[in-house]
Amino acid sequence: MLTDHPPLHPGGACATCGQPWPCFERQVDSIVDFAGHRQALAELMADYLRMGVAERRSRGLPDDPGMPARHLGWIDCVVPR
Repeated sequence: MLTDHPPLHPGGACATCGQPWPCFERQVDSIVDFAGHRQALAELMADYLRMGVAERRSRGLPDDPGMPARHLGWIDCVVPR
């Protein structure tokens, strides 16, 4: 579930550990939570990435070049069906 280690806001830090979101713990938990459902996780994380970019821009924050890798770079670790 995405309730453990949630973002403070899209494009922000993890509310639990303070690391850039999705933090390592959220990534690992998502790999387990979405086992066999790689496409669903990829779509969800792509939505979070889009929301994060929009949120950062609306707050006047600079782009975070690490966001794409944090949101999508590890999706292949999810075991396919």
